[in-house]
Amino acid sequence: MKRKLRDDSYHSVKKPKLSRSKSAQKPIRSLDPPPRPPVETTDREALFLRAIDSLSLKTNPSLLVGREAEQEELTRFLRGALGTKKTGASLCILYPDMCGMPGTGKTATYLYVLGKLQAEMELGLVPQFTFLHVNCMKLPKPDAIYHQFAEVLLGKKCSESKVVSELNRHFKAPQEPRNKVVVLVDEIDALLTKKQEVLYHVFDWPTQAKSELIITGISNTMDLAERFLPRVASRLGRHRIVFAPYRKVELEALVRQRLQETNVFSQEAVTFAATKIAGFSGDARRALQTCHLAAQLCMKDTSEQVTIEHIQHAHQELYSFSFTKALPRLPYLSKLLLLRLALKVKVRGGISVGLAELVEDMRTLASDVVGTRTPTRTEIQDILAVLGALKLLLVEGQVYKMMVSIDEVCQALQREERLARFLSLF
Repeated sequence: MKRKLRDDSYHSVKKPKLSRSKSAQKPIRSLDPPPRPPVETTDREALFLRAIDSLSLKTNPSLLVGREAEQEELTRFLRGALGTKKTGASLCILYPDMCGMPGTGKTATYLYVLGKLQAEMELGLVPQFTFLHVNCMKLPKPDAIYHQFAEVLLGKKCSESKVVSELNRHFKAPQEPRNKVVVLVDEIDALLTKKQEVLYHVFDWPTQAKSELIITGISNTMDLAERFLPRVASRLGRHRIVFAPYRKVELEALVRQRLQETNVFSQEAVTFAATKIAGFSGDARRALQTCHLAAQLCMKDTSEQVTIEHIQHAHQELYSFSFTKALPRLPYLSKLLLLRLALKVKVRGGISVGLAELVEDMRTLASDVVGTRTPTRTEIQDILAVLGALKLLLVEGQVYKMMVSIDEVCQALQREERLARFLSLF
């Protein structure tokens, strides 16, 4: 018997069953790991972490140790330049001793002194001034310094074709009285080009009657002033401050000042680190980096204090390199370039050479060597990059610094017959 269908279509459609979604029925399990309980730091770890932080190169010390005489002379120079109404170039070139390495405290001393003068300015003890810090190693090319001047002093960006004329108008045209401008040109060696146009403008602007400009330069070469063209040298100030490498007692005081709130270094370890670095280079940065790594190594073991063994391990890990085996395997042009750089360091007494100078020298040198083609600028830059990767050179922008001694280079290449006549020059 057939069932009779009802006419109402509503009843012919089944009502959907109301049910909770799966997400409502079961909570979704989180993929993130459960939060860990906070890790408790022991007193020992806290002391080591504090020491490691204080030894970092990024930490600005409250007191600059070991450069008291240089601080006093630099303060006298800047204070006098800010207070005088006399116009003219004010240039102070700071460079290390002939046997010095980077890390002699030039930039740190300048910024420390300037910070004190800025604090005095806020108290009304010195006239108002504007400060501009230009690191020439970070400039893509020497004339890029013009744009740094324009952005700070003119408050605008200028085109390549107009930036020099705009700055000339600013410094030379009569203006209303304005505050002095203190400019630190760090690693000024990088501005040294064949025609020296950039250096001429930088040194010429302070000589203008109403420029109110004080230029301070930092160099790592001893003969920078002697390498200037006559028209540039005529604009050069005569005030210089020499920064010799740190001595053992100064490095020891510098490290102890950083560690004064901790007791994680033994007295012998600090003395040993200062002695080792002072005998090698007198570089404060190397001393801090060695002690920084030594503290990290000690923190990982069960020792309560950093010992001489930790210092030795850290120094070896940071700076030991078997370049005596790597040098003979390098291409001939790489060896030739390294020897040329070493010869310049020996003759001139500095420790750094600019890219433009090396390119010109290598092209001249290669043309004199039979069977050696003249390398391009790009090829020379690639060679320098390899030498930097091998830690034979320190590459800082367009400036290259020796990281090994001249004697070590000559010893590693003493069996190279093709380099015999160059090695005889040392």
